[in-house]
Amino acid sequence: MEATNPLEPNNPMPPSPPVETEASSGSEGFTPLEETPSETPFEEIPSSPEAIIPFTGEEIVNGTAMMLALGLRFQTPEEVQAFTTTYRAGVVPMLPPAAVLDALKVGEALAEYGIGKNRMPGMGNLADLPPWLRLVVGGLVLAMSAYGGINAAKAARVGMADTAGDSAAATN
Repeated sequence: MEATNPLEPNNPMPPSPPVETEASSGSEGFTPLEETPSETPFEEIPSSPEAIIPFTGEEIVNGTAMMLALGLRFQTPEEVQAFTTTYRAGVVPMLPPAAVLDALKVGEALAEYGIGKNRMPGMGNLADLPPWLRLVVGGLVLAMSAYGGINAAKAARVGMADTAGDSAAATN
């Protein structure tokens, strides 16, 4: 009885090729173990990367509150306290930012991109960051520079107004 192909019942399967044994094939198909290309030595195999520990929502909120408070240049400790308290509580009482970030698993999402408690951007080569993160960080640096430049221009304008007022008062 001929073997048939189960996918095509009307076509018989071709006979399988004869299996060659080591004695019958000679040495043409045999390669000694010493002549095979060497594998990477055990010492050169990189160890598995350390697991990234994700941030909690509260840690993300506290960190961003601190960075924003530094960037906003509050004048008094009361302004800083009012900002951080409101920022941490959220504008809508039913949506506290830390709980929302935990529900959205933002810390885990950051960990997937190599950002966590035990690994932050800058701990390695910044060029190894994902492209989207490099764009975000670059945009933030430009925004902070623009903010500083605008404040410097305002300060110069106020300084010019003060000197113009002083010179006008001196002439009168």
